[in-house]
Amino acid sequence: MPSHEAVHSESELLAAVLALAPRFLTYALSFLTLTIFWFGQQAQHGLIAKSDRRLATLNLCFLAFIALLPFSTDLLADFLEFRVAVLVYWLNLLMLGVTLFASWWYANRNGMLAQDIDAQTRRTVYQRIVKRAVALGDRRRALPHHPRCSASGSFCWCS
Repeated sequence: MPSHEAVHSESELLAAVLALAPRFLTYALSFLTLTIFWFGQQAQHGLIAKSDRRLATLNLCFLAFIALLPFSTDLLADFLEFRVAVLVYWLNLLMLGVTLFASWWYANRNGMLAQDIDAQTRRTVYQRIVKRAVALGDRRRALPHHPRCSASGSFCWCS
């Protein structure tokens, strides 16, 4: 947010707002990522018929990593050239996928799924979680034009 002391005219405010454009891009990236995980969790919840404290705890862990995503995305945007920022962002994505996977695994293993869920649907949910996590972690999609990322498909470690 532009500081009130630095803005004294409409043109200065407009320039300050335009300077925030990278922040809006960061917000959009964070929102789109959250949307993907939200749809995944909602799809799971539509197939789960019962719950208990452990499943609720797994869902709260998922929510904690959701709440952390704007921070890790903002950190990545501000410090893209540092390995720690990239690592924090990807660890956040990893933990989102792990908690989503764990909640499905727990519900499946403990008979909490709706009775009409067949084995193929169970496998499909597992596969979708893994595929989305891999797609989100693919540095070519997240950092398509970063000069320090090689085109080899390996994990992006900025030097």
